[in-house]
This record gives sequence, C-alpha cells and structure tokens, in this order.
Amino acid sequence: MGSIARRVFVIMAACLCAEASARADGLEALALSVNPGGGGQAQAHLLDRCDLLVLPSGAVLTQPRALTLGDLVPGDLTDVTLKVVKSTAREVHPQITGEWVVDEIEIRRKKKVIGHLRASGFVFVHPAPDDPADAQKVRFAHWARVISDRDARARAIAGTLPTVAPLADATPMVLDDSDQDVADELQQARGLLRGDADDPTHDIKDYLEYYLRQGPTLLGSAPGETLAGARGAKAVHGWKTTLVQDGGAIAFGDAGVYGLVTTVRGTTMVKGKPITIPYRLTLVFFRYGLASGGVDSDPLGGQLSIPQ
Repeated sequence: MGSIARRVFVIMAACLCAEASARADGLEALALSVNPGGGGQAQAHLLDRCDLLVLPSGAVLTQPRALTLGDLVPGDLTDVTLKVVKSTAREVHPQITGEWVVDEIEIRRKKKVIGHLRASGFVFVHPAPDDPADAQKVRFAHWARVISDRDARARAIAGTLPTVAPLADATPMVLDDSDQDVADELQQARGLLRGDADDPTHDIKDYLEYYLRQGPTLLGSAPGETLAGARGAKAVHGWKTTLVQDGGAIAFGDAGVYGLVTTVRGTTMVKGKPITIPYRLTLVFFRYGLASGGVDSDPLGGQLSIPQ
C-alpha cells in the first residue's frame, strides 16, 4: 500500500472509530447537547423514549423530552459548557439491546473547571437504525454534582443543603400480565428498602450491601466514589451513617430493564450532635430469559447522590 493510500486508510479508519465512539454513548451525546449550539434535534432523538431523569437538584422528571444546561448547572451560565472527560459503557446482557453508561463530566467556564458532574443510566442501542442519529435512546439517567463528604457535612451543619421532598409511590411504566415477576421484583425492592412493617427507622445499608454483593456498581456522592461487588458492600457496611428511606419510590423502565428512585435521609454524628443529609437513590435491575424457559433478574447499577 502506498504512503498516500495508507494515509487515506488511516484517516478513514479514524473517522469510522470516531463515529462509532460518538454513537456508543447516548448519555455523553445528551450531556453535550445542552451546550450552546449543542443540537436540539439530536436531543429530541435521544429523549423521545426517555422514562425518567434524576437531576442534580434532586428533581425527578418523568417522560422528559428536553434537557437544558440550567437543569444540570445552577446559577450564572455565562460562558459555561460541559465536557465529558471519561465515559464507560458496558453491555447489559446478550438479550438486552442496550448499555449501562457512566460519564464523568467537567463543568467549565471558558477554560476553567468550576465543578464536576457524574451521570449514570441505561441507553437503548438500536442494532440497525435507518437513521444513525436514531441509534441511541436514553431510557433513564441519574445526574449529580459531586461533593466531598467534608463539604456535605459542613453544608448540612450550616443549613445550606436544599430541602428534598420525599417521593410518592408511582409505577408509570406499563406492565401486562406476563410481567408479573417484574412487578413482584419492584415490590420486593420497595419492601427491603422499607424494612419490616414499613419501619421508619430501618437502615437500608443492609439492602445496599445485598445489592452490591450481586455484582453491580453503585456511584456515590463524593468525587470518584464507586462501589462494586463484595468490596463495595464492605465499604457500605463501614459507613458511620444511618440511611433511612423517606417516602415512596417511583418505578421506571420496562419488562427488560427497570428500577426505582427514592429519597434517603442520612444521619451521622458530628461532635456529638446528629446531622442529616438528604440523598436521591436510584437502583436498576434487568431481566433475562433462561435456557429452561423461565426468567431471572439481576441488579444492574445505581447511584446515590446529594441534591445541590
């Protein structure tokens, strides 16, 4: 192959790889779509099957069809843009046409980094779209601004963390008779979060440990905090914070990939006095068929964030 041909081949290969990478992560595309000139038409494609978005403020949007920079970043937005600095996507299961995606995002004012976002969610990936722009669908996602444990405690003591309202139980997803096991799984998760007899003091860390030991990843509220497997479960066990569910939970998804979002109150002791920090918690599951003809379900991933 001649030098010119080699250069052409390399350029074509790079373009194809860049195109594949751009199409591989619909959550990244959604983050970039809120930037000035980011592309409203692309965003319309990304969100036209979206069931739910959890925003950094703690707001929960059901069936959202638009997302703005102001939804993700508070205050003055002059010269503010988002830049995705790390994106990871993994296949959920051979029977599920989609990916579990985690993005690390910088909030920038001109070239200065002024904050960080973390986002996780499930992105449906169309196997053979007629239109490449229609290849990805963000089915649901959890967005959060990271905060160190120290800063979170300081803001809780100062009373500057926002008030986070509990959610009411809701199941907007459509389930037919054949999806009874999904409804049962959701009900079981709700029950494990609430404890026996809806105990208002029930610490949900035991359930989070059980969830993590089955293999999924749970994003925490602090920068870089990622919990997974037995090691993640051990870390949760060591938290000197009582986590109690407050209110109900909203179900989302469909019979293949589904989950719950709820409010959690974390109480810890600082200099002998209790302080309480509010959280939003998302837990996601997926269901798959067995060779025997039955079905089973496993945890997929989740996120625990402090609204701000």
